[in-house]
Amino acid sequence: MSKIRITRLELIKFGKFADYSIDISDGMNVIYGDNEAGKSTIQLFIKFMLFGIPSRGGKREKIKDREKIIPWQDNKAAGKLFLIKDGREIEIYREFRKRPSGDIVKVTDRNTGENYFNKEIKSEDVGVLLLGMSRQMFERTVWVTQSSICMQGSDDEITARLINLLESGSTSDVSIKSAVSGIETKIAGLKAKDGRSALGEIDLLNRERIELNKTLSEQRASERKRNEVNQEINLLTQRKLKIDDEIKHLEAVEKSERAKEKILRVDRIDGCVQKEMQIANTRQFQLFKHNAVPERVESLRSDSEHIDELEVKAYQTQQELLAEQNCFAAEKKKRKRLLYFLIGAAGLAVILAALGFVFGVGKNIFYWITAGAVVLFLIAAGIIFGCIIHNNIVKLKESLISVGNELSLIRKEISETEKRFSESLSILECDTLNDFNEKFRLYSEDKAKIKMVRELYEELLGQDDYQELKREADNQRKFVIESDNTETDNIEQKLDSLTNEKEKISGRILELKQLKIDGGLEIPLIDIENNIKFIDEQIIEKEEEYSSYQAAKEGLIQAYAKIKSDYTPLLNAETERILTRLTGGQHDSIKVAEDFSLSLKETDKNIDLKQAEFFSTGTYNQIYLALRLAIIKLTLSASDSVIFLDDVLTTFDDGRSKDALEVIREICIKDGYQCLLFTCHHRDIESIKKYPDINIMEVLL
Repeated sequence: MSKIRITRLELIKFGKFADYSIDISDGMNVIYGDNEAGKSTIQLFIKFMLFGIPSRGGKREKIKDREKIIPWQDNKAAGKLFLIKDGREIEIYREFRKRPSGDIVKVTDRNTGENYFNKEIKSEDVGVLLLGMSRQMFERTVWVTQSSICMQGSDDEITARLINLLESGSTSDVSIKSAVSGIETKIAGLKAKDGRSALGEIDLLNRERIELNKTLSEQRASERKRNEVNQEINLLTQRKLKIDDEIKHLEAVEKSERAKEKILRVDRIDGCVQKEMQIANTRQFQLFKHNAVPERVESLRSDSEHIDELEVKAYQTQQELLAEQNCFAAEKKKRKRLLYFLIGAAGLAVILAALGFVFGVGKNIFYWITAGAVVLFLIAAGIIFGCIIHNNIVKLKESLISVGNELSLIRKEISETEKRFSESLSILECDTLNDFNEKFRLYSEDKAKIKMVRELYEELLGQDDYQELKREADNQRKFVIESDNTETDNIEQKLDSLTNEKEKISGRILELKQLKIDGGLEIPLIDIENNIKFIDEQIIEKEEEYSSYQAAKEGLIQAYAKIKSDYTPLLNAETERILTRLTGGQHDSIKVAEDFSLSLKETDKNIDLKQAEFFSTGTYNQIYLALRLAIIKLTLSASDSVIFLDDVLTTFDDGRSKDALEVIREICIKDGYQCLLFTCHHRDIESIKKYPDINIMEVLL
């Protein structure tokens, strides 16, 4: 099974193509079409699918490449290229946007549906990883066009493959060049070429040796000062110990004096405490203290005031009740008089009737009407006035009841308040409010005294805890030193003086110890000397290694130069073989220079070699086609590459074209190369129709 083969092209949206596909066979494939049919677009499709749109060239050039392939009515071009590599079916999918940042590339293993490379790669690296060659080598080897058929100078990648072919029989790697590069890396790692290069191992070792020698000299100088420093440190240490003893004694004396002061302070505090306790333990103080005095004071005063207010209100209500009772009595008198009035009116009616009969006017209707009207008026007036009186009596009765109820409530509240007032006085053992006020005044005075004593107590105590201070003072009573007055004089001044001297001595000792550190005294001289000796041995070893690498490099360079001059016979032979087939044996002597320029002579003509440029255009293109095919066969195996030929036969006459097609077919059939030949000539199609193994595809839009 072939290592790599293209199987299908799908131009989804690409230039003027839309949903256009081409199936590619093994061996030789001919893609035919008239000019402007789209062959160039298909070629761009293949190159862009493999390597992406080239980033070289100016901004305008890059824009033109994208404008060529992106349909004017759309904002992207897209396509798929299918191939087989090592038996695995691969799909390359790309989208090309108007800006490179929008491009998308996916390389998928069609059997698994996963990323073929199992990692993210750059767009331009797809063809490199699949074909094993850069874009430049691809265009200078397997991609052959009429305009680029001439090699136009040497190519390092092609040269490297030819050299490696001679060296190892393989084109997969360049061992000599790689070896030289590796040796140069090793040499650079050992010693810098110049002051601008990175320092090598030998340079670093020499620098380290210089630093160690400098350190050794400094350490030897420091060694001479060691005894002086140690001696001074010993003297200062002894003086420091003596000062410590003096300070301890003075601190003991000072501590004794502080203890005396503390004992005196505790005694004073204790006196304050006792005085406070005497005041606080009186019955009167305890009675008021534990009965919520502030609340009691406020409650008693409030109740007293409230009782006074209620008494006033009760008196006012009582007066209002009396007034209401008087009104009620007056209204009842009015009702009684009205009753007498109505009885009188009835009597008057009887009298009038009697008089009517007596005086004989009983038959006079007007008399009775007038008398009846008067009686009825009087009765009606009496009834109306009686209703008014009755309503007033009802209202006065209701008001009287309401006022009476209010008076009852006030008297009840007075009773409850007086009871609460009496209870509060009883709790505080007071008979009257004046008695309470007097006792409260005395309590307030005691409280003020306690506060004053407490403030004095706290001032004497300071930040100390009383119990802890008292415990400490009791313990120190037994250890108070009985010092004479002279010893206790200026004790703080003596301590300050000794402390300052001790600090100066400590500082000096620290400086001397720092001198030991700064002088490198912590590193033994023998260790530095051993390090220098070890570095000297390393330098000798690295210098020998450096000389060996230099010799190896020179040998490889000479070998590389010789092999480079020797690959031309191999290339000459293969080029002559192909050219002989292309020209029908007219040219059989050829010379290929290191820059791939060609010289040749015609067969059976005693003429010196002539540059290829002196021959006709058809012969010139035959010569360089032979060279390109020879380079492909020597540097790229049939399983590693696909050959692309773009109108390379345009300058050939019919005979040369037919011979070239047979040579290309032979390379495909015998050597196993896959080839895509693009042509616009109908003659080429007629020439190959007789070969059923050639796949012919016409581009039709």
